[in-house]
Amino acid sequence: MDKLLLIINEWDPIGFFPLAPKDEYASEIKKIQEYLNTNQDITEEKLAQKINEIFLMSFGSDVYAEDTVGCLNVAKNIISNL
Repeated sequence: MDKLLLIINEWDPIGFFPLAPKDEYASEIKKIQEYLNTNQDITEEKLAQKINEIFLMSFGSDVYAEDTVGCLNVAKNIISNL
């Protein structure tokens, strides 16, 4: 979970940092972790899609401007660090 927190905070898709607390994305990270725990054969593309879905649901398209393609590098980083 700590590695996931570091990856998502470094990505900072909303631009909260450096002003926000380190746990600003805690609920989104928890959802990503749950998804990883319940899906054994996850691909980078599926994870990118899920990350995009989670952040879109949390922040809406008026605040969150990424897309699945933009989430692919984050997904690759997460999978390579599992």
